[in-house]
Amino acid sequence: MFTKSRIQLAIALALGLPLTAQAEIEVSGFVKNETAIFTQSGQTIGQANTRLDTNTANDSGDVMKFQNSARLFMNGDVGEESSFHVDLNFIVDTEAQPEAYETHRNYSAHDYLREAYIDTTVGDWDLRLGKQQVVWGTADGIKLLDNVNPTDWREFVQDDAEDARIPVWMANFERNVGDSGNIQVIASISEESKIPGLNGSGDQGQPFVMKGVDTITGKVNGFYNLAPAMGDVARYFAQAAGGTAGLAGITSGTVGEFVGETAAGGANADLGGFGGLCAQTDAGGARGSAACLSDIANGYTTAAAGAVRGSMTSGAGTFATGNNNNVTNLIQDSNAEFNAAAADTVFELMDFATFQTFSSFSNMTTEWRTAHGSSVEGDIGFRYSNTTESGVNWTVNYLNHLDPNPNVSISWETQDGTPLTVAYSNNAATGSTGDTGATTSVTLQKNGVAIDPLTTTSDTAKLVFTEDRERINTIGASFDMAIDTASSPIVLRGEFAYDKGVMTPVIDRAAIAIGDLKGGLTNEETDYFKYALGADFTVAKNMMISGQFIQIRNLDYIDDTNHMPTDSSGTKATANLAASQKVRYTGDAASMHLSNSLQKAEKNKEFVSLFFSKPFGESQLGRWNNIFMWEEGGGYWNRFDVEYSFSDQLVGSTQINHYWGDENTMFGQFEKSSNLQVGLKYIFE
Repeated sequence: MFTKSRIQLAIALALGLPLTAQAEIEVSGFVKNETAIFTQSGQTIGQANTRLDTNTANDSGDVMKFQNSARLFMNGDVGEESSFHVDLNFIVDTEAQPEAYETHRNYSAHDYLREAYIDTTVGDWDLRLGKQQVVWGTADGIKLLDNVNPTDWREFVQDDAEDARIPVWMANFERNVGDSGNIQVIASISEESKIPGLNGSGDQGQPFVMKGVDTITGKVNGFYNLAPAMGDVARYFAQAAGGTAGLAGITSGTVGEFVGETAAGGANADLGGFGGLCAQTDAGGARGSAACLSDIANGYTTAAAGAVRGSMTSGAGTFATGNNNNVTNLIQDSNAEFNAAAADTVFELMDFATFQTFSSFSNMTTEWRTAHGSSVEGDIGFRYSNTTESGVNWTVNYLNHLDPNPNVSISWETQDGTPLTVAYSNNAATGSTGDTGATTSVTLQKNGVAIDPLTTTSDTAKLVFTEDRERINTIGASFDMAIDTASSPIVLRGEFAYDKGVMTPVIDRAAIAIGDLKGGLTNEETDYFKYALGADFTVAKNMMISGQFIQIRNLDYIDDTNHMPTDSSGTKATANLAASQKVRYTGDAASMHLSNSLQKAEKNKEFVSLFFSKPFGESQLGRWNNIFMWEEGGGYWNRFDVEYSFSDQLVGSTQINHYWGDENTMFGQFEKSSNLQVGLKYIFE
């Protein structure tokens, strides 16, 4: 397989040597301003600063985008057989989030050098060498075969495909075969798509962070930030229990038991050492509650006398509590809100985690890593196209490539990088009042021995989030054909893609319930079959209407409703979990979130789109377009845009994007990101 560095070097030499010859250069371009404002008041996904933050972050009319750009196109001939093209893109967006995207950003829509290639011929082959984009497929509004180039998703689906597509360095070979056949072979470097929030910073404030991404890196709901906050709480309980040596009495006590324990006099032996928490007494006071756990997690002063902010007192002494201050979504404030069956906080998801499990998590940290980089292997693709005697245009396509959409996996290490393994130990029911039955404790082990971060700080656990890309194979085909009718031709088209080996999130709620984060949040190789069927026709002389049906079929869909996890050695958990917890399923990568209990994906996801386009005005100098998309589950997006040429040089545009529907769908989650955009472009030659 070609490596990125070798491809870049070969293309640079091919570009540089011919351009040393004298060539006449034609220069053209434009300058443009695009300004967008929010049309809805509220918060976009991941914009809250704390779990209690309900402030209106954006008012209707607030500026979302103020982008000024200058594009410069240079074209010319080199000798008699070759020509070149360069597209320079100078861009500043003062409202961009994160700030790193205000100006230049390599391999994004803000890349200064957008395209730079040379066209030449060698024998029967036409060659295009350099930074470029290749378009495969016929589908509108969705990428099935059009995956040779990565995509900048920072404006979600609003950008035109040409602007959102990220050009990469590649060698593109084409030749005609027979009367109507064509072969295309490409070899390119491999770059990732730009997905807002999919990095260690989380891109807080970026208007198109998806819920699925916010679940990883979000300030409030992202496990990358939730884990350290939980580590502070775990430290407190481990200290209050007397460290590892004092855990014997509370081995099987769980979060759910602690929250539900209201019996006076300490009836639940599982929670033996915790009677005095939150300044409660064994005589007539509740021994545990969601409010108490919230105080411990957040470091808040309790209502009862004797407790102070920053520490809590138990029979074993006074120890520092968590310092979450209600930033991350650890727990709600009252027992009435604590509901493991409809979990929307971490401790509700982990209500069967024991206090022995917490000891391993004491003071845990997180780290973000990127496994792919400049040395990743390149991509190779092939397309054959032809036309039948009856006028059907068709292609077959193949692409061996690194998935442009990264996946994120998690693993455990100590602070010095020593790998940790997950081990289960099963505990029998005690039979005491308030006991919820058998439990399973999770410990992190180094070289087969459970770590004790309270006494050996180098054993403090680190949850590592690794962003990586899987090599996948895409096999596909497309067709289009025109059918003559009395009024106008109807174009029928279709596109089909089989993606093999795509890493897809899998949620094991049983593993999460007992505190096994690594086992509960995984990715597995999945095969998908995707297709789009469309029809294009013209009515009222010049109005084009296009309809499209899209389906994405998960061929390795997981929906196990009677599941119990096993650890790395094969020990199976025996905790007395509720039926709603004993599930393992394919997660919805776009919209799973703490707020929806890590939502399950659809096995077969369907979309329908309608597109209208019509010129207007004197000499038809204007055109309006409208695309409407519906997704299964009740999510909607509508974009209406108008463009008008005031002169040969001056072009104005307006675009309205409205998202609505179920907030747990891909489109519906962006309701507060709905926007109005205006643009003015001056063209020069």
